[in-house]
Order: sequence, then structure tokens, then C-alpha cells
Amino acid sequence: MCGRFLLTVDLAEIVKRFGLRPVNIVFEPKAEIFPSESVPILIEGEEKKLQLMKWGFKPAFTDKLLINARSETVDEKPTFKTPFLTKRCIIPANGFFEWKKINNENVKHKITLKSGGIFGFAGLYNTFRDKYNNPYEAFTILTTAPNEQMKNLHHRMPVILEKSAEKLWLDPKLQDIGLLKGFLKPFHEELSIESLDAGDVQLTFPL
Repeated sequence: MCGRFLLTVDLAEIVKRFGLRPVNIVFEPKAEIFPSESVPILIEGEEKKLQLMKWGFKPAFTDKLLINARSETVDEKPTFKTPFLTKRCIIPANGFFEWKKINNENVKHKITLKSGGIFGFAGLYNTFRDKYNNPYEAFTILTTAPNEQMKNLHHRMPVILEKSAEKLWLDPKLQDIGLLKGFLKPFHEELSIESLDAGDVQLTFPL
């Protein structure tokens, strides 16, 4: 699961990391991003571009925001299967949060790349309507089984795309389900896991 993430870099750094043209959207770096908030999302149109979108699918059948989608069944669930084929996106981030119960307390942990820097979650987006029937676009983050480090914290983790997969993931012409689902695997690089409620001790688990 991924219920919070962070993007503490400015738009210029995001543009540089993903090889984009300068953009004219407004975004302030955030130390913690919550569901329903708007953040810059990378999509493919005539060219790659950043667009502000809200976090969380809001289909008509539920009052809850669907902030995550399981990669194992994403091509089967009615809410996700069409966006999976035609509306894939990348969510820039430089960390995310997870909680683990320790001594009967839920301890918050911040997870970042050991190498530092920005990465991209695999995501989907679609169009929904607000209570006034106005259309808006929103995204959800795909999750997968945890890698060796994350299984110490949770039974799921967000899909962090390898750089080599980013271009293909965004290509709406690519609809090979097997190839696409092959990108949705546990992250292979080393992560840094920091306990925020235990004296900010840095914990690094080897792969």
C-alpha cells in the first residue's frame, strides 16, 4: 500500500529528471502528500508533459478514494483495466511513507532511494466528475509485493519503475498486457528506511 508520499523538489528538478520541456504549472514542494491533493503527474500526449492531478480514483460505486491499485489484477478490475491499457502515468516522488506496529504503536517510516534523487511510481489516470458534475482527472498508484527490505514493514509496496521502463510505460500504443505487467515488480535497488518516531534512526536493510 502507499498512503502518503513526498515530493520535496521543485518543478525544474522534475523536468530535468524526466527530460521534459519547461512547464507553466504551479507546484510547491511538499514534505508529505495526502490523498485528494493535486500533484504533477507525467503523461504522454503529443509529447511527454507534466499535468496537475488529484490523487485518488473516485468511481460512482464508492464513497472512498481508490488511491492504490493491485498490479496483479489491474487488467481484470473494471475500474482499472481500461486506464491500464490507455491511460498510464508516472508519479514523480523522492520518497514515501509506511507504518509498522512496534510495541503496540504505529511507527511511521520514510522510505527513499539509497542513492537519493527522484523516481517514478507507476500509475493510472482517468476522468471523473465532482459533486457539481464538473469533470476532473485523477490518478492512482500501482502496488506490488514487497522487496526484501519492505517486507519488514508491510506486505505491499508501491511500484517504482526502472528508468529503462519509463518510456514504454507511458506509450499509449503499447497494449501488450504481459509486457506491461512485467514492469510491475518489486524495486530492485537498495532503499533507505528511516524511523521517524524512534529518534530519526536511519535503518538500512541489505537486499
